[in-house]
Amino acid sequence: MRKSNPLEILYALRIANWDLAFATAFGTLVAGNFLAEFIRTLTTDDRMRGWISALPAVLGALQILGGVYAQRFSSYKKFCAMGGFFWRFWWIPIAILPLLPDSFPKIHILIACIAAQAIAIHLIQPTYNAWLGSLVPSSHRGWYFARRIAIATVVGGVIGFPASFLID
Repeated sequence: MRKSNPLEILYALRIANWDLAFATAFGTLVAGNFLAEFIRTLTTDDRMRGWISALPAVLGALQILGGVYAQRFSSYKKFCAMGGFFWRFWWIPIAILPLLPDSFPKIHILIACIAAQAIAIHLIQPTYNAWLGSLVPSSHRGWYFARRIAIATVVGGVIGFPASFLID
């Protein structure tokens, strides 16, 4: 395996920050309040709505399994790319659900898709962070990851507030 030069590493970290910004914008628009509102249109059962909303957090325990399973792959990049792809992919059927007739089992499809996307993202999260951590020199990790959190916070706010007003 060849060693990356510092410019390639800086470029990869810049791309990782752009990926974070787009993933945060995407997640802001499809999850949280927006997902809760969509679930409300599918069922009036408060317990079902609560269970569906909590499903991604409950599946967060899979991060432990993901950290172990990732060790079987020769490349962090391949493993993380698969999880990132499937996290986004499983939102496609959810976007199509409003177009389906009421006779379709929409709530069951929604639960399956939410579970699948949560599994995909939780399996790769620890590996993705470990990968980024291995690229950033230890003397700069605090600065880099603080900057990533700031980017996610700003993007989430800039996207989330106007979109919330539109939903209201």
